[in-house]
Amino acid sequence: MPSLRSKKFKKEHIINKAIEFFSKNGFAGTTIDEITTSLGIAKGTFYLYFKSKRELLIDCIGQLTTIVVPKEVWEDIRKETDYASRREKRLVAVLKAFPTFCGILNLLKSCVQSKDPVLVKKASDAYKMLANPLRKERRWAVEHGVVGRVDEEVVSFLLLGMAESGGYLLMIDPRYTFEYVTKIVMSMTLFSKGGPLLQAETPAKSKTENSYWDVTDCNGQKSRLRNLRFDGKDYLCGIFGNGELRVPVINFASMDLYREQQQVSATLSDKNGEKVTLKIDGDTSLSGESQLGQYIIALKDVTCISSTLGDDSFG
Repeated sequence: MPSLRSKKFKKEHIINKAIEFFSKNGFAGTTIDEITTSLGIAKGTFYLYFKSKRELLIDCIGQLTTIVVPKEVWEDIRKETDYASRREKRLVAVLKAFPTFCGILNLLKSCVQSKDPVLVKKASDAYKMLANPLRKERRWAVEHGVVGRVDEEVVSFLLLGMAESGGYLLMIDPRYTFEYVTKIVMSMTLFSKGGPLLQAETPAKSKTENSYWDVTDCNGQKSRLRNLRFDGKDYLCGIFGNGELRVPVINFASMDLYREQQQVSATLSDKNGEKVTLKIDGDTSLSGESQLGQYIIALKDVTCISSTLGDDSFG
């Protein structure tokens, strides 16, 4: 490994650390002091390599294509000779790495709209470099008759946008998997001369649609519901330790709720008796389908929820 005294090695360390901060805090929210302190170097050392934070940002943008996915993953992708398999591997790699680089990607897009012509040029070139492998792959597929002729430049940028949207979906909705999102994107973008090369299966109905739940409110009134939702979603969000935990409805068998002043705690038990306690927003709405219609109540007004077998009627 090169010595930390190596100029190139130290500059790369500064760039890598800056990418972390820019990704988390944005350009305006990142200071040179934060970067140098985290690296344990003097501020004067920073200025040996960069004249300003702006110059550092330009170098970070230039490194974007190398941080999106680890080098060894790209090498594995390059060895793949089948067009569909190669694109699928590339997409999975990008989706898995997305949480680590989405911040710097957003910064890149903001630089494209900057009034600074140098930043605009650097950001535009970096974005084109991200799309370039996709463009080359598409051209190869057209030349070999694998897919129909479509503007490779447009397709490559559309694929980037789809991958980005898929990455955000995976971050905000735990119902979806890398495999499922990949299959959908592949089915939408792999077209032969006669039509789609792949067909994505329609996702199965939510398992919660066939489950029933007894919900007891603070007055002891019990209602039997199906298709249980929390703020319209089929999972419950809560604070667990220092992080947020999202528990799908299908993963718990019962929930006991307690009010402690303004805070609501929920103890969830699974079918094996394992328990976890979350701090939740008492104003979160619980909704479900009863025999008479849609039922909605705030969790702060609920004492117990338990899964049950039975018909769609009030208990």
